[in-house]
Amino acid sequence: MTFPAATNQACANVVPDTRLIEPQYLYFYLLSEREALIDKGQGGAQPNISQQIVKAHDILLAPLNEQRRIVWKLEKILSRADAAQERLATIPRLLKRFRQSVVASACSGRLTADWRKKNRENHAWESCQLGSICKFIGGSQPPKSQFIFEPKGGYIRLIQIRDYKSDRHLTFIPSQSARRTCTKDDVMIGRYGPPLFQILRGIEGAYNVALMKAVPKSKEKLLNDFLYTRLQDPTLQAFIINASERTVGQDGVRKDLLEEYEIDLPTLLEQQEIVCRVELLFKTADALEARYRTAKAHVEKLTQSILAKAFRGELVSQDPNDEPASVLLERIGEDS
Repeated sequence: MTFPAATNQACANVVPDTRLIEPQYLYFYLLSEREALIDKGQGGAQPNISQQIVKAHDILLAPLNEQRRIVWKLEKILSRADAAQERLATIPRLLKRFRQSVVASACSGRLTADWRKKNRENHAWESCQLGSICKFIGGSQPPKSQFIFEPKGGYIRLIQIRDYKSDRHLTFIPSQSARRTCTKDDVMIGRYGPPLFQILRGIEGAYNVALMKAVPKSKEKLLNDFLYTRLQDPTLQAFIINASERTVGQDGVRKDLLEEYEIDLPTLLEQQEIVCRVELLFKTADALEARYRTAKAHVEKLTQSILAKAFRGELVSQDPNDEPASVLLERIGEDS
């Protein structure tokens, strides 16, 4: 930390004895031992590392001069790793903007402008309200007294917005109590935030009041896959978020606003073309994201590898003229 600060009980302040150890050497050493210290954490719901654990943790103490050489070398090498991390950190934001741009282009007609020129039949877009082509079905759930938290015959998973991606904290309800269910193909809307107005797919089970299903009224008019893309339009997202209302302390999506929202609807053939192009571009983004995650993991592993090398005595040369740490410890003990 490079600025003055007060700490609460969740933080422990380590004050190094500078006669024995360079503060930056201690910082880098503790960084290298992070996983080992975490493994020593105690407690159930909220593991913690007590002062006793930290005090009892062994430290490899190099001679003071060697500590300084190690710090100098680590700062030089790790600054490059930090720079790489900073550059990598921009990628998720760029990919998010790219995906938003793809969806915006798809919903405005720009993405398939060339397709319409090649297909000269009547492909005019029709102006309509979302509610005229799509149904929005709210969720429900039985009393919490019926909830169980392990799978069981005759029960179905209850999808809740806070855990729809997780295999932990699952909730199950009696199948006969499931009045609203969804399949993996259904387009689902997260009604409450944050983040507000999530457009979801791939979930299966009963769904509660925090979710709403979007269903095309006619497959001859609206493709389910196109609906999934259309609801992700940044303009629609911004409108719904700005017009949302507070419900029981939360921002909530209003069904009537969705139903009244005006859109331009392409023909079924163009919807198919839009879906194909969006999926292709998203696959490119997904591939880039996978490469980003690999590179990020590599840099993180490289940082730990460099730290481990430093504290094995392999990063800098050792000078036989340096006063051994054991002699220094002994001398300071005698002076105390």
